[in-house]
Amino acid sequence: MIPICLITGFLGSGKTSLLRHLVTSHPQRQLLFLVNDFPPRDIDGARLDLEQDQVVSVAGGSIFCRCKVTDFINALRQIRRLAPPPEALIIEASGMADPRTLPRTLRETMLDQTFVHRQTIAVIDPASFLRLWEAVPAVQAQVAAASTVLINKQDCRSSEEREACEELVRHLNPAATIVRTTHAHHPIDPCEGASPPDLPAEYAACRDPHFTTAQAAIPAPLDWPRLRQALEGLGPLLYRAKGVIPCTDGRLEVDYSDSGWDTRPTQRRDDTLALIGTGEAHEHLERMVIEIERGDYSVTQ
Repeated sequence: MIPICLITGFLGSGKTSLLRHLVTSHPQRQLLFLVNDFPPRDIDGARLDLEQDQVVSVAGGSIFCRCKVTDFINALRQIRRLAPPPEALIIEASGMADPRTLPRTLRETMLDQTFVHRQTIAVIDPASFLRLWEAVPAVQAQVAAASTVLINKQDCRSSEEREACEELVRHLNPAATIVRTTHAHHPIDPCEGASPPDLPAEYAACRDPHFTTAQAAIPAPLDWPRLRQALEGLGPLLYRAKGVIPCTDGRLEVDYSDSGWDTRPTQRRDDTLALIGTGEAHEHLERMVIEIERGDYSVTQ
């Protein structure tokens, strides 16, 4: 049996940081990572710096929605044919995923004869969790389906936020193990763990009215400060921005969430910016993509 360790968490909560810790803390183990990115092109998978045969990507929607569950099942069927099999499968669900259908998917496809769902770890940022848990059903579902909840970003959230978050998590999932973390740093054995709850759930609709996504291919070096200012002008309509921005002096890997901006130089050359916003942000994000791709933020403008 191949153990499954499912990682969930809303946009920008720290899932990728947790995956990086898993990669570096188990260098000798044969782990396989299935990365589910909501935008059409996988961005998170490229950030893990793994060999190609260590990562399986399912992009363009949630693996727990009707439109993508078939792709997810096909990926699992391919994984079960690997020889030798991986020691464990680490699944990073998209930030908008409702993970409660995983046990049902395994049972209905008889993949539960190959895979065993060992644990579900939900990573949450107290600020976004407290703001969105009632408005975005997936945020609440991720906590309810978890065996372990990491209340992350302890270094940049107030004690009041942390305590209110922990109280709410205990209300939503009294059985979950709660751990407070910084940079999602928590030791995890992907082959073990407390069994997650098996909750009734239906596959999500193909288009979740709570979210909209857009993705821009960047044709030339950009004036990054000007683009950043334009993105910040979207205010609460923008949940997340991530990708690789070419500038005149090199490339930047950029990541925006409730915690603010994280930018760092990168050697990656996939010049793409993915945007995720509220359901009402569709026209704004599409307009931003048009402006980026026609060169409105180019350094030559």
